[in-house]
Amino acid sequence: MSGGDELDPRRARTSADLVAMLRALKNRSGLSYREIEQRARDAGDWLPASTLATVLGRTTVPRVEVVAALVQACGGDPDTVSRWVDAARALPAEGSAHVEDASAAPVRVVPRQLPGDLGTFVGRAKTLDALDGVIDRASEAPFKDRVPAPIVALVGPGGIGKTALAVRWAHSVAARFPDGQLFADLKGFSDTAPVAPSLVLHRFLRALGVSGDDIPSDVEERTALYRSMLAGRKIAIVLDNARDAAQVRPLLPGVSGCLVVVTSRVELRGLGVSHDLHAVSLDGLTLDEGVQLLVRLLGAQRVRSEAGAAVDLVELCRPLPLALRLAAAQLAVDERQSLARFARRVREAGRLSTLAVPDDPDTALRTTFDLSLAALSPEAQRMLRLTGGHPGPDMGLESLATLAERNRETTRRLMDELATLHLVRRVGPDRWEFHDLVREYVAAHLVPAETGEQRRILGRLFDWYEERVTAVLRHIAPGALRPDQFGFGEDFESYEDALLWMDEEAAGVVAAIVSAERAAMPSHVFAMAGLAWRYFLLRGQYEQWIATGDLALDMAHRFNDVQAQMKLSLNLGNAWSCMADPGRALEHWERCLSLARHAGDREYESYAVASVGVGCIDAGRYGEAREHLTAARAIFEEAADPESVAGTCLDIGRIDLIEGDFDHATREFERGLEIFTRTNERRGAGTALFQLGTVLVERGEWVAAGLRLKLALETCEEAGFVLGQAMAHSKLSLTATVTGTPEAAAEHHSKAVELARQVHEPSLQAEILINAGRAALLVDEPQKAVTYYRGALQHAERAADHSLVTYSRDGIRAAERALGR
Repeated sequence: MSGGDELDPRRARTSADLVAMLRALKNRSGLSYREIEQRARDAGDWLPASTLATVLGRTTVPRVEVVAALVQACGGDPDTVSRWVDAARALPAEGSAHVEDASAAPVRVVPRQLPGDLGTFVGRAKTLDALDGVIDRASEAPFKDRVPAPIVALVGPGGIGKTALAVRWAHSVAARFPDGQLFADLKGFSDTAPVAPSLVLHRFLRALGVSGDDIPSDVEERTALYRSMLAGRKIAIVLDNARDAAQVRPLLPGVSGCLVVVTSRVELRGLGVSHDLHAVSLDGLTLDEGVQLLVRLLGAQRVRSEAGAAVDLVELCRPLPLALRLAAAQLAVDERQSLARFARRVREAGRLSTLAVPDDPDTALRTTFDLSLAALSPEAQRMLRLTGGHPGPDMGLESLATLAERNRETTRRLMDELATLHLVRRVGPDRWEFHDLVREYVAAHLVPAETGEQRRILGRLFDWYEERVTAVLRHIAPGALRPDQFGFGEDFESYEDALLWMDEEAAGVVAAIVSAERAAMPSHVFAMAGLAWRYFLLRGQYEQWIATGDLALDMAHRFNDVQAQMKLSLNLGNAWSCMADPGRALEHWERCLSLARHAGDREYESYAVASVGVGCIDAGRYGEAREHLTAARAIFEEAADPESVAGTCLDIGRIDLIEGDFDHATREFERGLEIFTRTNERRGAGTALFQLGTVLVERGEWVAAGLRLKLALETCEEAGFVLGQAMAHSKLSLTATVTGTPEAAAEHHSKAVELARQVHEPSLQAEILINAGRAALLVDEPQKAVTYYRGALQHAERAADHSLVTYSRDGIRAAERALGR
């Protein structure tokens, strides 16, 4: 490193010392911020110029991945990078100084995502020893010879035991990777679509402590950030059931020190070209290992009493451990059945099976499945066939009872019968899932091809999902429903019960939308997507909102359904607005407006006009925004649409608040609150209360503001409205600072930051930092205020929110004046 030897980070005694050394390092490199960003990107790191400028402009300890990326970009070799990272870690935390930027200071977490180890695992001793040797050789290599993390690929047919081996080995070496373990089922050979690398990266980044707002939307940028987060850490990463090298490549670390274990049914030769790949082709269990497994599953006495039959059974089920486990499950249920008789049945079924193929390892598995099916009662066989058509990643009791047209008690008994024979596995109270291979078998051999009966069964399930999500909306967004959507179907006892049900079933709802699209059932797609987005909004799950909305909109185009196109374009505009992409939001809103005007649909024209008005607020065109919103409200009032009237009240009140007309803003917010309270729409009521508290803050009525904001917080908590809770905590931090309760202020700020990590909302990040900057100025800490406001400006610019940009810049100027600059 040019001049780097003169800078010894180990001499840093405070975080300010270390940051000063980093500034000196950057200056000596002669590189601009943009040049460092490009070098970091070329090396697979994520280090935006704006982030680097912020880091070097403050006095708090940067994240170690930022330190590593900067030092490497400035020419540091691995030894030098390690020295700087160790120095950064050695410095003590400075109270709450690390949370001045909610996105720049992820919580230091140690993920523990590995599934539980199988207590009945046997064999593979030589393979486990060989795998240990891979780590030993990687750790013993000199720095100059080290390559990015070694990749172990466990390859073999389905049911051979790849996942069990990967999990067993990862658990056995966990102590050598003290910074945690990440696990993802990539579903490469499932009947559902393989999991996209972008989604896995999102989950991994969240597990590593990155806030939702700080996760880029582009997969390459996510990969770069992921690799930066892994810098200086020792983490084991297990990628199960990969379809091909392309699915795996974005998930690989770019540095040494980590371990990657991949399982797949295909060879991943493409990874060997650019990475240190160690491929292991798994054979089936040996005869001795198979007998050991039977002993574990059935007990030593039973196996030894029929040793010859046990050997016969193992031979028939080899090479797949899963087949042997399924066979043992049947024997465990009927202790009177001899191993010899059961082995004879397996042999006869295999000989008679039309599916049997010489040297096909799946033959034993299919034969065992056939026998498992034969061991079921007729009702349980029917249940298995029906569950094969369930679209969800797991299955709840209510949805299964709907499929089977049976009551809950009968359905639970039948599912327990399936679980006893290991055809499904219980994953929670009244919830089950398939092993991938069992689902494949059921789908291929038991679920009938596309027929009128099959469509009727699916339609029954989709109707149930629509009914239940509608029941959820009666509690979380009652104003969004038509009068005819009340008074039918089973309701939830409380708001909390409704939200809990939706939290559990959200993945199933998404899967049902996808399944309905594949089955070309547009009315179900439009209905379910048109209902579920309210929940996605409440929980801040904007990516799910956009994914289901895009799928539904594509179908609306294919079926030339103009009404659906209008609804979905409007909703997708709202989703992209929440994702801080005003360009895409406006594109969808204008599309809705054009369609509505062409169709003469006054209702959706007004919705689109109001949405465009919201876009004008964000763009700082307040006069134009007021015109749009006032016109839309008049139509809503004429149409007796109270929720939309209340929504425009809050938006017009925002304009008044920005322009300093506090009296008019108060009237608008109070009118919105009255309507939302009357219609029992808690999310809207919480937002209105928050805005009324904000008016009091701007008036300087701090005690009254605190009381109103506490009521807003309580309402948002009752609603499960994460965004509203974060906003209320942030503003309460400001009021607590002014009223002289610093401990409460720190607690509120910490909670606001924690909640903000759950929501991809740059404008929320900006507001939190603006409130923190304002509080710092009020207690005469202008240097902190500058840092907060600069961070707020970055987020406000990303959100393209004109008012927040203005507040941030005004705050920076005020803080710099206080510093005498």
